[in-house]
Amino acid sequence: MSWTLSSFEQQFCGVSYFDCSTDKQFVVRDVLTPLLRQPVDVTQLQQQNIHAAKIIRVVIDVQLVQASLDDVITALLVLKTKTVHIVCELLLSPEQLHSSANSKSQCNQLLHLAQLSNLLICSTELFTLITGTAGLTEHRQQKNSQLLSDLSLQTVILSSNHVNSHWLYCTASTWGQLAFDNRQSSKFRLSTSDTVADLSQFGFLSAAISAFMLQGKRCCDALVLSLAYLQQNADRLVADHLLESQPITLAGGWPCDLSYYPNLDTGLTRHKPTIFASTDTLSLGLYPVVDSISWLEKLLKLGVKTIQLRIKNTAEEQLENQVATAAQLGRQYQARLFINDYWRLAIKYQCYGVHLGQEDLDNTDLSAIAAAGLRLGVSTHSEYEWLRAVAIKPSYIAMGTVYPTQTKPAILIGLINLQRWCKTLADHYPLVAIGGIKLANIEPVLASGVGSIAVVTAITLAEDYQLATEQLTQLQLPQRQV
Repeated sequence: MSWTLSSFEQQFCGVSYFDCSTDKQFVVRDVLTPLLRQPVDVTQLQQQNIHAAKIIRVVIDVQLVQASLDDVITALLVLKTKTVHIVCELLLSPEQLHSSANSKSQCNQLLHLAQLSNLLICSTELFTLITGTAGLTEHRQQKNSQLLSDLSLQTVILSSNHVNSHWLYCTASTWGQLAFDNRQSSKFRLSTSDTVADLSQFGFLSAAISAFMLQGKRCCDALVLSLAYLQQNADRLVADHLLESQPITLAGGWPCDLSYYPNLDTGLTRHKPTIFASTDTLSLGLYPVVDSISWLEKLLKLGVKTIQLRIKNTAEEQLENQVATAAQLGRQYQARLFINDYWRLAIKYQCYGVHLGQEDLDNTDLSAIAAAGLRLGVSTHSEYEWLRAVAIKPSYIAMGTVYPTQTKPAILIGLINLQRWCKTLADHYPLVAIGGIKLANIEPVLASGVGSIAVVTAITLAEDYQLATEQLTQLQLPQRQV
C-alpha cells in the first residue's frame, strides 16, 4: 500500500503517538515539546493514559484525497482497536470536493474515515457535504445526538468557513459553542501584503488537541486548551508559516491567561443573562463542608465564616426544617452559608448562597437564584468545566478533587492543574480547592494561590475538631488577606 503511518513515532507516558501529516503541516511534537518545559506529573499522566495505547493523528488535504485515501482507510481499519484513539482533521473546502470528478465517491470515503475516527475536525460546510445532512446546531442536543448516532460518529468539532473564530463541539451527550470575541478573533486571521494566513489551515488544531490528550486531557478539555494555546501563539504561528524558510517557534507554554481562552456556551445563559451577587472577597478562608445542623452550629460557634451544608438522603419535610434552621444560624453568626443542591429551599429561606455541581447546572433556574440575590458556587474538575462556569459568572468556583478522597468518587486534578488554574482565574474569581485536604498536606495547596480551602473529614474526623478548626483557620489567614 502506498500510504503508511509516518516514520515519526514517539512515546510519552506509555502512549505511542503517530503523526500522519505532510511536511507543510504542523505536527504534534511542535506543541508537545514546549509544553514539556512546564511541570509534569508523570505518575498521574500514566494513570490517566492507561486506557490509551496509541494516539494517531491523520490530516487529510486535497493531495491525500486524490492520491491515496483508500490506503489511509485500509491502514486505519487494520490499526483500529479499543486502545487506539484516532484524531482526524479534514483540511478541505466543499469547493475542492465539488471540483473533483469523483466527488461523490470521495465524500463516501471521507464519511467512512470519519466513522473510523474517535474525533473528527472539519468545517461545518464540509460536514454537511460528506454526510448529506443539514448538519449539527447548538441548543439542539437531542437532535444532534440522534444525527451522530445515525452517522456512527463519536465526537465532532466543526468550524465555520465564514467565521473562523467559532467552533461547535458535539458528542452523543453534550454540545458546546466556543467563540472568540471580535478583539480576540482578529488574531486568527492575519494579512501580510496580499497573502492571508488562517489558523484553520495547516492542521494546527488537531496537532494541539493530540498534544494535550497526551498530557492526559479529555477531548473537551484538550479542545479548550488548544484554542487558548493557538490564540496565545497566533501571531508567531502565522508569521512562521508565511515565511516558509523560518522554523516554527512557540514562545508560550501552558496557556494560563484567561484572555486567551474562548467563550463557551453550553446553553446555560440562553434565556437571560445572570448576575450573581458577589462574595466581596477573592478569599473565602477556611470552608468546612458539613452534613448536619449539629456540625454546622458547632463550627459557627468557633467563628467559621464560610460553610456549606450538604445534606443527602433526607426526607423532604426534615430537609426543609434543616435548611430553615441553617438559614437562621447563618444569619445569627453572620456567616456565608451555602446550601448544596437545594436551591429552591435556599431561596425560600434567604440563605447566603447555593452550591451546585456540574450535573445540576442544566436543571436549575439560575436566573431565579440571581434574582433572589443569592451567591452561586460551582464545582469544576477540568478546563472545559470551569470555562463553562465562567460563562455564567458565578460568585466562586470550586476545583477538585486535589487529593484522593473517600467522600465520593470524583476526578482527581492534582496540584499541577490546581496551580495552573489558579494562575488563570485567581484574579477574576474566588477559588476554592477541595478534595482530600488535611493538615498534613495543606501547605502545597495553600502555595497554589487558591483563596480558600474546603475541608470535610479534616474537621469532622479529627480527634479534636476544635483544635483542627483553629489550626486550619490560622493557616488560611494569609489567603483571607489577599
